[in-house]
Amino acid sequence: MLDIPNTIPIYLLSKYAKEYITVALTGEGADEAFGGYSKFNLPLKLINTNSKFKIADSISNFLGSLPTAKIRSLARKIYLNKHYAGKPKDILRDLNCYIAPSTLNLLFNDKFDSQIAIDKYLQQLEGFDFHKQMLLLDHKMYLFTLLERQDRACMGAAIESRLPFLDPDLVEWGLNLPIGMLYNNNNNKIILKKLSEKIFGKEFTYRQKVGFPLPIYKWLDDKKGFNFYLDKIYKNDFILNEIFDKIFVKKYLTNKGFSNKLLCYPDEDRMWLKWFLMVLRTAQDIFRITEIK
Repeated sequence: MLDIPNTIPIYLLSKYAKEYITVALTGEGADEAFGGYSKFNLPLKLINTNSKFKIADSISNFLGSLPTAKIRSLARKIYLNKHYAGKPKDILRDLNCYIAPSTLNLLFNDKFDSQIAIDKYLQQLEGFDFHKQMLLLDHKMYLFTLLERQDRACMGAAIESRLPFLDPDLVEWGLNLPIGMLYNNNNNKIILKKLSEKIFGKEFTYRQKVGFPLPIYKWLDDKKGFNFYLDKIYKNDFILNEIFDKIFVKKYLTNKGFSNKLLCYPDEDRMWLKWFLMVLRTAQDIFRITEIK
């Protein structure tokens, strides 16, 4: 489960909690059932927008290399408009990508087709409007990975986690609400926040949403930490070199220019690619994997 780096602090938090509890009520499922992610807001803005940035490809590298957050934010807007404005199928396909499909196609010489993995889900969801399709895709493709992570982290510390927001009747009720009661361009989990406001007050309810931010860039650059394992992805005995070009991968990962800005996450896909390759390389060593089937 280390492919999702948040597993590390969740496990450590579970070990700490074990000193006081054996059963935990968690909020898992609330964001998926009630539109709590900011990733739902951006597509609302993109879906009815025509791309304004016709020269996006030629200026992205220049913008991405400038050392200010404001410029990098502009580069991301240009990239997202270029690739997603007015394209609902592309948005749905890439809704939960950590690595941009265009990057994967470069690595695997256009043999990788990210569409295959979700085609069956998109066909099932065609009868729903775009906004409900985003929610339902999260249920089908994203939620189960979060639940597996939560379960492994808690049970690894001998804590039983219970998930009140995933009561079947509550989930069905939430999915049948009008989208405007769940989220809009600027707000998320609207109906839950209205209930929370009555119990906990406005200041608590409408505080800035914060996930579980991690210093992944710092971790990967730490010579005494993950950087030792990251360096091993460039070695000749890394079996993924059988599938993609090691020289190209190293050139891409060490480049300081613009890297694709993901639809859901403002991080660069280069960072996520480093993390996933490092995890795969570590798994190769631990489990003594010698071939790819």
